[in-house]
Amino acid sequence: MAILRAIIGFTSASLIVISVILMLLFLYLSRVCQLASVVNVLENIYGFNALKKGKDLANEKKLVGMGIAFVLYRFLVGLIVVYLLFVEYGYEVFIQALIWRVMMGILCGVIFLVLLVFIVTQTIVYLVCKSYHWEAIDKVGLLTF
Repeated sequence: MAILRAIIGFTSASLIVISVILMLLFLYLSRVCQLASVVNVLENIYGFNALKKGKDLANEKKLVGMGIAFVLYRFLVGLIVVYLLFVEYGYEVFIQALIWRVMMGILCGVIFLVLLVFIVTQTIVYLVCKSYHWEAIDKVGLLTF
């Protein structure tokens, strides 16, 4: 964005519009790739065929999937910022500050484990999209995992 602004000379308003468009494109592509990864595991479809199946599944529930991805990515970015501010670049002059950093590091680690829900969310979105398209869900295949 900085290079485009230096070369072409966009205004601030047009940069905001372009940033929003790029963010929406990123959310859509991440949703398709996440659905493709779930298709890869659950249906044994690989490569571009998995991406095509993920795109087909994401078409009808685009906004819902992008909204879920947006919330989860914001949570992840917030967790990374908290970790960087309080643990990585924390102030360690006093022993209390060191204890604070250790406690915040443990808390961030526990919260990061909660982000494994992200993987479960991908599977749930996959199953919802599949049921929306009236496709059969292989329940026996789900039990093996």
